[in-house]
Amino acid sequence: MRKTLLITLFALSFCACTKSGSNPHPTSPDDDKLLVESVTTSYTDGNYIIDYKYDTENHLIDMNSHVTGNIYEDVAHHAYTYDNQGNLTKSTITRSGDVSVFDYIYSNGAPIKVAYSQPGKPSQGHTIDITTANNLVSTNAIHTPSGESATVDYTYTNNNKVKEVNKSFSPGGDLTFTLTFDDEYGTKKNPYLYSGNKWFLPDVPFANKNELLKETGINNGPITVDTYVNTYNEQGYPTTVEATRTTTAGTTKSTITYKYKKAN
Repeated sequence: MRKTLLITLFALSFCACTKSGSNPHPTSPDDDKLLVESVTTSYTDGNYIIDYKYDTENHLIDMNSHVTGNIYEDVAHHAYTYDNQGNLTKSTITRSGDVSVFDYIYSNGAPIKVAYSQPGKPSQGHTIDITTANNLVSTNAIHTPSGESATVDYTYTNNNKVKEVNKSFSPGGDLTFTLTFDDEYGTKKNPYLYSGNKWFLPDVPFANKNELLKETGINNGPITVDTYVNTYNEQGYPTTVEATRTTTAGTTKSTITYKYKKAN
């Protein structure tokens, strides 16, 4: 079950790569609204590619990842479903034939709970209670059938998630794991400004306002620092990002390439 709990924490963290209603994206006075069509992360040994599809209302409905070369990344297909108000209601993930599902529940237009399940594996399910404040997700509380639990607290500045604190606990309430992220942003546009969801929810990109420049992660002590040098298009979106990761083991580099399509 600890593995399942960590998967949920990482799914929540993935969202980081703002009042819910018929328009789930931030509004902007300009007409340069672009949606991420694909992201390619190039490593020394291969590429990790994510392709995105949208409906006519610019809702993300399909995210499909694959790899080339000899690298390990999360290869999966994600299918998203929405209600008539534009709220994300279901994410169905398929990995190597295994299926898992997130069901998102709302009250008065704001998310209040997420139920995670794996058909045929009831022991792997869990729920996430969501607290919102100022039209943003502030806290997630994760509960598992085994009694293990976790919390995730978020801090925002200028519609950017600047801090995330993950903690997991044993059935007896003892702290077993801590993972924190501190993020720094620039002044141009985030790639997911209009592609992402306005709520920070598991398994879907979040619509930060600005581009990420630096992320510092502390995983039960060890520190990882990711820095990003962005090249932009004329609309102010990153097109090529030179990423550098520094850990106690050394430094690795990769190149992230974004392709966009114009929003409807």
